[in-house]
Amino acid sequence: MRLFFHHNAVRRFAAFTLVELLAVIAMIGVLAGILIPVVTSIRQGAGDVQAANNIRQLAVAEMAYASEHHGQLTPIWNYAGDLPQRTWMIRLVPYIYPDVTSSSQLSTLRRSSDTAFDMPEADRGTATAPLLSVAMNWSIATQFGPALYPIHSMPKPSSIIMLGEIVERNSDTMIPHDIGSGVGAPGTPGFRRSGTKAMMAFCDGHVAALTVAELTYNNKTQSTNPWRWW
Repeated sequence: MRLFFHHNAVRRFAAFTLVELLAVIAMIGVLAGILIPVVTSIRQGAGDVQAANNIRQLAVAEMAYASEHHGQLTPIWNYAGDLPQRTWMIRLVPYIYPDVTSSSQLSTLRRSSDTAFDMPEADRGTATAPLLSVAMNWSIATQFGPALYPIHSMPKPSSIIMLGEIVERNSDTMIPHDIGSGVGAPGTPGFRRSGTKAMMAFCDGHVAALTVAELTYNNKTQSTNPWRWW
């Protein structure tokens, strides 16, 4: 037996009405509004974890270097003592990337892949979260120049910053934001999460994300200042 279908009936049941299409579009918009913040938060969280891991790796390398150099951390690049003039990063490379033996090789490695010296940032390059790099504490680096104070001379290594995220510039040292040119200025702590926290490694090797207020230098006592102990 042959069955016949009216073509108008087929068209009526196969098509969507304008109201149905608008409802679907509205639902997609609602779902996107829910998912986008979640995905952004996940990306930021992953960036925070990777940044903390990278800085922790550098801190461990600094501790390994110090154990072989009478407790002294790496000096800054322009150190004029009996050590050759090399950046602190190059001095740490043997403890992290044994196959890298020169600054040019390190530059090539950093261009081809992320390294412990590269700070991931979900919002990098924006006005509130500029490109991030990593550098040593300005006070520590200055004092570790000609004097080379050993770690064990610090009263509380766990409360003194060793190194951390900075707003990217051609520098080996990090300057407190309140004695530099303010938050976001080159060479000051690099605050991630839209300018709220910066990853810092302390002289005992632990890593913490510190707020703008926690990273101030002025008006802090010797016992509460994270930048210097003297």
